[in-house]
Amino acid sequence: MARGPLRRRPLNVVVPIVSLVERRLGGRWWAESLREAPGSVEPQRENASDQQAVDDGVGAPLVRRYEISLEGAKVSPFGVLDKFRNDPNSFAPIEYAAFSKNSLSEGDRTEVRLAGPWNGPVQVVVSDVDRIRLATLDGHMEAGWIDFRVTEEPEALFVIESVARAGDHAFWLLHDRLPIGRWVQADMWARVLESAADYAQLPAGPGRVEVSTIRLDE
Repeated sequence: MARGPLRRRPLNVVVPIVSLVERRLGGRWWAESLREAPGSVEPQRENASDQQAVDDGVGAPLVRRYEISLEGAKVSPFGVLDKFRNDPNSFAPIEYAAFSKNSLSEGDRTEVRLAGPWNGPVQVVVSDVDRIRLATLDGHMEAGWIDFRVTEEPEALFVIESVARAGDHAFWLLHDRLPIGRWVQADMWARVLESAADYAQLPAGPGRVEVSTIRLDE
C-alpha cells in the first residue's frame, strides 16, 4: 500500500484506487449482491442537533451489509469488537481512512478522515458488548448511521451494516449512480473486517467478505 507522499493529501486520493486494483489482481474481491426492494427506514432517535439523519440526505436509502466469518477463531467475537472499540485504527486502512480519535465509547465524537474531498464526522450513539452504532453529523458524505456488531450464535460473525442516503448530489452520483464510490466504500470496510479476522486468529486466515446492497423504494 501507500508509502511516503502518497499517504498525504492530495496525493492520497489515488490510494483507494490502488487498493482496488491490488484486491482485484490478488483475487480478494468480495462477493456482492445488489437489488431493489420496497421498505422504509426505521425512525432515527435524534442524539444531537447536528446529527445528519437519513431524511436529510439525497436519493434513495441504501442498506449495505458487509460480513466475515469468525468461526473457529481463538479470540471471541466480543473480544474482537472490544479491540475495535478501543483501537479502531488497528483495523482501519489508515492509508486512506483513519479515525481521528481512538475511542468509540457512547457519546464520543470522532472523524473518519478520508482521501479525497470528504471526511466523515460521526458520533457514537450506541456502544454495547455486541454492537457499536455511529450516527453521521453535519458535513458527512452520507446521512444515516452505521453499525458494527458481532454474533456467536448461530454463527460467529463480524457484521458492518449502514443505512444511509448520500449527503449531497456529488456523492450520490459517485456512490449510487456509478459503482466507484460503492467499491471504495466496500474495500474500506472489507479491509476492516479482514483485519478483525486476523486479530481473531482464524486458523485458515480471513475468508471472503460478503457484501449486499439494497436500494429501498419507499
